[in-house]
Amino acid sequence: MKSDCVDSEIMAVEDVKERNRLIFETYGVYFNESFIRIKGNATVHLIDGRVWELRGESFVLTDSTLRKVDRIVVADSNVITVENLTSYNRIRFEDSFFVYLGGYHSKSKQMFLKDLANNNPDKIWKHFGDIDPDGFYIIENLSRKTGIDFKNVTSLGYMFYYCPFLYSLPDISLKAFIR
Repeated sequence: MKSDCVDSEIMAVEDVKERNRLIFETYGVYFNESFIRIKGNATVHLIDGRVWELRGESFVLTDSTLRKVDRIVVADSNVITVENLTSYNRIRFEDSFFVYLGGYHSKSKQMFLKDLANNNPDKIWKHFGDIDPDGFYIIENLSRKTGIDFKNVTSLGYMFYYCPFLYSLPDISLKAFIR
């Protein structure tokens, strides 16, 4: 019987998070591995000595891959977190490295941002969020939980929401707006 299995074997697991995962799996509930989506110019140094060069393309790091990363050195001057996936996919600021948050950041994204900031202390940190109550709370929460002083560039999100024709302009540079 499943309840006997849960009681005797799984309940003996000391780590609460692992025990909960096993209980869910007993009943056919599986969780997806979380990930962090990044794009820009950077060098990813792995623990095993390998090096990945990113030159503007979007790249996804899963939790299992992140455990293999020693450090990421960002070549761009700005690091910009982005709340909205559509904005992340369309955004093109010069000299900027992007991290997609997907709204409220998770614990793994929080740790990633802290490590990224520690390995890149000379960068200017910005947040591109939505203009709504959650958007403003996200940047406040993000700053509080990571200790990073983010400059809010949310007004640009507002501009693109109400002026969608801007997306159709070829290679729009918004450098003047994010100084």
